Amino acid sequence: MVRPKDKFWEHVEQRGLGRFTCNYCGLNYSGSVSRVKAHLACQPGHDVQICTQVPEHIQADALAEFNLSRSAKKRRSDSLESGMSSTSSTPSMSHVRGAHQPIMLEMAAKQDKKSLDMLVTDFFVNNNISFNVIQKNSFIEMLRGACAYGTSYVVPSYSNLQTSLIPGKKAEIMQYVSNIKTTWGITCCTIMSDSWTDIKKRSWVNVIAYSPGGAVFLKCIECSINILTSTFLFNEISDVIEKVGPNNVVQFILDNGYKFCSCGDMLSGKWRHVYRTNCAAHGINLFLKDIHKKVKWVREVIEDGKLVVDYIHRHTGIVALMRKFTNNRDINQPYKTRFGTYFFMLQSLIVVENELRLFVASFEWRAFQFNRAEMAVRNVGIIQSDTFWEGAKEVVAFMEPLIRILRLVDLDGSTAGYLYEATERAKETLRKFVERMEGSI
Repeated sequence: MVRPKDKFWEHVEQRGLGRFTCNYCGLNYSGSVSRVKAHLACQPGHDVQICTQVPEHIQADALAEFNLSRSAKKRRSDSLESGMSSTSSTPSMSHVRGAHQPIMLEMAAKQDKKSLDMLVTDFFVNNNISFNVIQKNSFIEMLRGACAYGTSYVVPSYSNLQTSLIPGKKAEIMQYVSNIKTTWGITCCTIMSDSWTDIKKRSWVNVIAYSPGGAVFLKCIECSINILTSTFLFNEISDVIEKVGPNNVVQFILDNGYKFCSCGDMLSGKWRHVYRTNCAAHGINLFLKDIHKKVKWVREVIEDGKLVVDYIHRHTGIVALMRKFTNNRDINQPYKTRFGTYFFMLQSLIVVENELRLFVASFEWRAFQFNRAEMAVRNVGIIQSDTFWEGAKEVVAFMEPLIRILRLVDLDGSTAGYLYEATERAKETLRKFVERMEGSI
């Protein structure tokens, strides 16, 4: 019989005869509280569907409890197996708790990198952590610091982390923000807005203050389709500027969408000493979008390249085999809303052109059953086509001056002084490119 005092019973409604209904998604199912936890933690493979409406903090709480229960079961199982296989008495709990220490020491002595890599992998998988975290400098520095300290390092306790370390870090961050804000009276600052959409298709606008002292996050505005108007944006950003102090603001940089442009005009009308500037990176991205939309031959080359990249990345077996031919060099996937990534996609394809030609002509390629389908045949035709590769190289040569500007304005720090010169150079390069193309016709 399950223990009714478990807190996760609060998230379901009892229906009698061992059945209950989820308070969030309305799913009706039966089982113990462990199945409730698996459902709320969105863990598949436990004879219950995952919850699609569970709040994020409830999911995180359930996932932590679910992993804790699973770890406890594993320790009990390991302890039982050890007791059954040994002729000595049952090992004590202190022996079980310390079981990982000799293993870590042995790994360090043998420099067993593969086993350590698997521990890192388990950490990401068991805790449902985004794989992008492994690229963060903070994560890399944490591991390096732990290795440099040695095996005597003791991980902070939950209580110490919650009551001392996290509040201390928060105070440090607040002091950093306070120090930046004190410089606004001298250097003033720029108010920047950045719109984005999360995985649940909700629209947001981040408002950030930038100055020579650094960037400070000020506000995150939730914008549904019904309320994202120029008037709404004007009221929200005006409120931020009032709190910063209008005399401390010299410029606001906004998205190039018509709603943001209209909002910028309204802000300029309210504070005439403040300059309104369109986002250079967004402007170049829109320019690249227009090229893709209106220049037919460029669009055809990009669409063929995207077809190849999408097909290869759709099958993990093909990706693994491709890396054998390309010496572990990957081909970049583009982002739908960032047209500059099409340039990087074509560039990555050109680098491995010869390897891809050999790949699709190989016996290994033909060994995959789905490579006999119509889509696979079409991809082989693109990769073996001289016309495609010539077009891809022309598109890369044509877009490169614009990508240089995009990289420049995406850098940290002030780049306005270099932007005019970079733009003039891009114009000259594109003019010569067009003249050369017209002369060859």
